Amino acid sequence: MKKIYIAGPMRNHPYYNYASFKTVEQELVKLGYDAVNPHTLDFNETGFNVLDLPPDTDWTKIPSFIDLKNLVMRDISSLTSCDAIFILPGWENSIGASAELAVAHWLNLRVLKELPKPAKDYILE
Repeated sequence: MKKIYIAGPMRNHPYYNYASFKTVEQELVKLGYDAVNPHTLDFNETGFNVLDLPPDTDWTKIPSFIDLKNLVMRDISSLTSCDAIFILPGWENSIGASAELAVAHWLNLRVLKELPKPAKDYILE
C-alpha cells in the first residue's frame, strides 16, 4: 500500500482547514492509500482536536499550547516515510505546505494535486 502525506494551508482557515484535510484523507483511503493527515497525527499523539476550539478562535495564529518546532519535526519525519504527497488547494500561501512540498521534491516523492472526479469536487477551500 502506498503511503501519502497530506499537505495544505491551515492558518487563515476555520478550524485550520480540518474539513479539507479530512475529506481528502477519506478519499485517498478509498483509493487504497495509507493517508497521513497532520490533524489525525495531532489527535492520535496528543488528543488535540481542532473541532474542540471555539468558533471565534483567531485562525491566523497557532494556539499557544502548540509547540511548533516539535510539530514541524514530527510532520517532516512523517513525510519522509511516505511514497507521495497530496497538496491541497491554496498550498502556495502556506509556508508549512511549501516547505513540505520542497522536502517531497528533494526526496523525489510523487506529487498529487487532484483526486479523480468527482472526489476532487469535495475539497473545501
